[in-house]
Amino acid sequence: MGHAWMLSATLQAEQAIYMWREGLINEASYRGFVGVAVNIIATPGGRVWWASARIAIGDDISDLIDKELESRGEEALDWTQIFTHMGPDVLPGER
Repeated sequence: MGHAWMLSATLQAEQAIYMWREGLINEASYRGFVGVAVNIIATPGGRVWWASARIAIGDDISDLIDKELESRGEEALDWTQIFTHMGPDVLPGER
């Protein structure tokens, strides 16, 4: 299930790049789509997935995500820190 979710977010971000270039969406929407993909991939599991899935994604979005990941500061939180219920091996009611 996680693979499909991450792939979907990444492909939506890729389409956002092309729509933004053509003037079909505004910059805030573009950055939102890309930000979601980057934040998902920045999770520990997302980085493992990205190492193998990156080759199947277009160069435009792959290069942008890599650039965004490299520019993230050490203090940048990933989704598992923001939404603790999305962390690994968490049963309902444990957090």
